Amino acid sequence: MNKYEGMFIFPEGMSEDELDTALDKVKVEIERAGGTVAAATKLGRRPFARMMNKQSSGMYYVVTFDMLGEQLATLRGRLKFNEDIFRAEFYRAEKPVVTVPDAPATAGA
Repeated sequence: MNKYEGMFIFPEGMSEDELDTALDKVKVEIERAGGTVAAATKLGRRPFARMMNKQSSGMYYVVTFDMLGEQLATLRGRLKFNEDIFRAEFYRAEKPVVTVPDAPATAGA
């Protein structure tokens, strides 16, 4: 399985309850497509660079999930019909960078 991040933008006029319901629907669709949700992070309201469909900003969420690559196309198709989602983008999550601390200097060397 691959790890993906989905960036979901919801319309600015949605209430907190509507946003929670819409995010739950996204999670259900991910699981229905064969994935497992790892985390969901609220990034908050952000302005768009220009007006899109008479909207000047949106509520941004990032959902991290595991899924096979073939199943991602199915998920995209299902989410296109969800009217609560203003826009959705998917990215393959980068593997975390592991840093190794420097060895302590030895005395007298």
